Amino acid sequence: MNYHPTSEFGKQNIHQPVVLPTGFTVSVGDVYLPEFKWQGHLGSCRTGNVVKAEWRGEVVAAKVCDLHQPPELEEEVLTEVAVYETLNSLQSICIPQVRCFDFYGGLFVVATEIVGTPCEIDGLDQDKRFRIVEIFLQLHQYSILHGDI
Repeated sequence: MNYHPTSEFGKQNIHQPVVLPTGFTVSVGDVYLPEFKWQGHLGSCRTGNVVKAEWRGEVVAAKVCDLHQPPELEEEVLTEVAVYETLNSLQSICIPQVRCFDFYGGLFVVATEIVGTPCEIDGLDQDKRFRIVEIFLQLHQYSILHGDI
């Protein structure tokens, strides 16, 4: 790995489980950024940019986070990965399946399968709205509140 983090999380061996201040535990794997064939920008969020890419023969959504940003960003992206691990039984059912995540240089990459399509709430029928509520109830059963909707 090329990343030599300076935060308290990065000072630990990141291939060993790391206990975060949020109470979550996370282990990261190996990502080799040159394996990704970038295909286009999907969106942006507070922690990074999401790009469409081909990775090991599969098209994925890869969130790329620049860890040279505020120091709390590293904890936040590791917490996101820990939440995905906590919600493992819901992956591919109501949240995307995680394909890989790791540090690479000064970046952190989280790649997931691409699912669904963007939609406008006003254009959804009652059945789809109820399905969205059911999905959030499943997340809440794990004491997870999605704060980015």
